[in-house]
Amino acid sequence: MERLVASVLYAVHALAEAPLTTALRRHDPDLLLPYLFDRHGSNQNRIRALLEDLIREGQADGTVRPTSPSTASLVLLHALQDFVISSEIVRKELAWDELRGELERLVRGYLSVG
Repeated sequence: MERLVASVLYAVHALAEAPLTTALRRHDPDLLLPYLFDRHGSNQNRIRALLEDLIREGQADGTVRPTSPSTASLVLLHALQDFVISSEIVRKELAWDELRGELERLVRGYLSVG
């Protein structure tokens, strides 16, 4: 679970702050629409595969509840990608440290055993 949480937090922050993401949000957000409404892109598929691996790892060490890694990775991807796309809105109300804590609770709450 620790590696999963750390990876998710790193990825959300890095992707939200990436110059390409910022440029797309500000100058050509329409380019993002197909990946939000119609299909997954190659990067979303890579992130999902990484999440599946980390979920399996957590299941193997008993820190992640029994569930389908495929299903859980899909739910996490869609729950978290909004924090990347909408990061400018979120930053108006929450500092990164506060959001980080909330995202950690979100991931742990969803995947924790018991």
